[in-house]
Amino acid sequence: MPALRPFRWRPALAAMGSLAAISGCAYALIENGVIREGPMREIVANTVRARAIEPEGPIAARSVNRDELRATLAEAFGQWKTPAERADYERALVALGLWPADRDLLTEALTIYGEAVVGVYLPSSGELLLVSDAHAPTGLTFLSAVLRRDFQTEFALSHEIIHLLQHQAYPELMDPEQVPNNSDDLETAIQAALEGDAMRFGFDAVGLQAPAPVDWMGMIDGQIAGPEGSALADAPALIRLTLGFPYARGYTLAWNEEFRLLESPPISTEQAMHDDRRREAFLQLDLTGLEGRLPTGCRTLQRNTVGELLISVLFRDLSADPDPAIWEGWNGDRYLVADCAGRAEWVWWTAWDSASDAAEFADAYRELAPAVAARADSAIPVSTQTEANYVVVTSSGLAGEASMPPPPATRVADLASLQALLRSTEKRAVAR
Repeated sequence: MPALRPFRWRPALAAMGSLAAISGCAYALIENGVIREGPMREIVANTVRARAIEPEGPIAARSVNRDELRATLAEAFGQWKTPAERADYERALVALGLWPADRDLLTEALTIYGEAVVGVYLPSSGELLLVSDAHAPTGLTFLSAVLRRDFQTEFALSHEIIHLLQHQAYPELMDPEQVPNNSDDLETAIQAALEGDAMRFGFDAVGLQAPAPVDWMGMIDGQIAGPEGSALADAPALIRLTLGFPYARGYTLAWNEEFRLLESPPISTEQAMHDDRRREAFLQLDLTGLEGRLPTGCRTLQRNTVGELLISVLFRDLSADPDPAIWEGWNGDRYLVADCAGRAEWVWWTAWDSASDAAEFADAYRELAPAVAARADSAIPVSTQTEANYVVVTSSGLAGEASMPPPPATRVADLASLQALLRSTEKRAVAR
């Protein structure tokens, strides 16, 4: 689990329902709440060999029960932001229509991950945890009993060991100090690379042939849907429609690129979603100047990037059978949400590959706007303005921004450049 943040919080799902085996392991990897020492050594050795990253020191893991896991996750989630900062972030998502106003983001995340997680790696402490009382699908339980293999737990352990090795070898992909906390799209893309890498080499570590991407994506889609009445099945779309993305699409990236993936990971969900756009540059927009023009009494709640994946979530959630062409022309975006006398006002600049792509998005968004307002429980009118390849969406209190020229933009295609830009704009914004 590389990042513990709201809908990007993706404690490793340990391939929920995937099969894994370690030669020589007896049936139960965890006995009386303790991970068996012999199998642990063998799994570590096999995983290190498969991933080809030498650990910096001994690798240890401990077992926790489901209640202990929830407490650990709650503590880790709480380190992401202060309660006030989390509230600001959630208000921004509500204003954009990405999150329902009557649901609590932290509560939803804890409920879902507390139900689904089998293993987790905590970058902040370096701890590697396995859940002793995790639920396993009936078929997997039967197969484990017949073949005397603790499939789910063994694969979970290998998966989390890979995350630990990733953290040591590629700290810029996992350390909060090095990953700017102001681009959801970047974090989701990096998460896909990390989870895909752990899944791909996890199969090698346990001595099984990795499944073809199409088969794996079908399995993930089936598991992520969740049984009727489960926390995941009832979760808001922002979680439900993104939770499987790093495991499904990330696996395809790792299948195609193997060891090269983490050397040059995707930096946008567009790069992660489309094989033919894997290295495609996009525009990183800078809204720092907008903060200096906010009306008196306005306070910034959030500066962030939505990205192609979450634009698709917005339309798939709030409209019936949307055309993917609405979001597939994405070429960059940036939003700012502010509290102005108790009302959430916002500006969202989007860039598109062509004028026709921009017009297509603008037309579709105008139809979606009433549903966005209803989701946010807001009667604030929204303006949509198209200028060449740009579309700007504004709430009424900041509608004057629609008459402004597009914000400064820098074309980026690599991680170092994007991280530098995000850090620079954040420093200038804070300095204001």
